[in-house]
Amino acid sequence: MGEGQTILIVKNRGLGDAIITLGACAYMRELFPKARLVLGTPSWVAPLFKGVSTVCDEIFPIELKTLRDGIDLWQKVRALSPDLVHECHQSGRTGKFFKLFSFFHGADYSFYNHHFG
Repeated sequence: MGEGQTILIVKNRGLGDAIITLGACAYMRELFPKARLVLGTPSWVAPLFKGVSTVCDEIFPIELKTLRDGIDLWQKVRALSPDLVHECHQSGRTGKFFKLFSFFHGADYSFYNHHFG
């Protein structure tokens, strides 16, 4: 991961989870200082980051409740063109979505779920 690379860090849960994930974003910034970091959060959380300085280059709203949401999100993530999608505490819906997206668009996909080790 270097300059011109985009890393999408996904935490599609609540406000507290999104705030805690900023620590993971700071660590990714240390590992990949020239990469573009994008934090994916629930669509209702994303606006709360307006005017707040973070290590992320962008806050990316995620809405994935209906099939239409999935189609819209697919188009938005495709436009973002991430090289790596890392999901903090993988969940069923987003896990399936980003695994499938990564398969079709060649992005690397990784996740951490504390329930699995």
